[in-house]
Amino acid sequence: MMHTSGHAQTSATARSETDLATATRALFADIAGASGDATLIDTVKHLNRRLEAIRPYEAAFFQDRDAELTALSETWNRRDMSGLRDLIVTYFRRRQAIVPDVLAMIRNPN
Repeated sequence: MMHTSGHAQTSATARSETDLATATRALFADIAGASGDATLIDTVKHLNRRLEAIRPYEAAFFQDRDAELTALSETWNRRDMSGLRDLIVTYFRRRQAIVPDVLAMIRNPN
């Protein structure tokens, strides 16, 4: 979701899985779009499409995803690039750490 200012929207209340996925996609698209780099914008769009199927599995590992996304959005809205870089590194490292477990869940859904 986007404010009319173009900044990613944050929410004080917990978002649904769909809203969380939409807000995550919008935030990373907004960040890439601000670069003006067409290759980066296309890459983020492609990655967002591919990650759509995986994002619901994150709920089993991260109960703080809404707060995490709010922190990312607020940091981006302040244009605190150093803070944003740190949060994004943490965001991706957390997800990289659960890849084997997510794959196991996908392979053995029962």
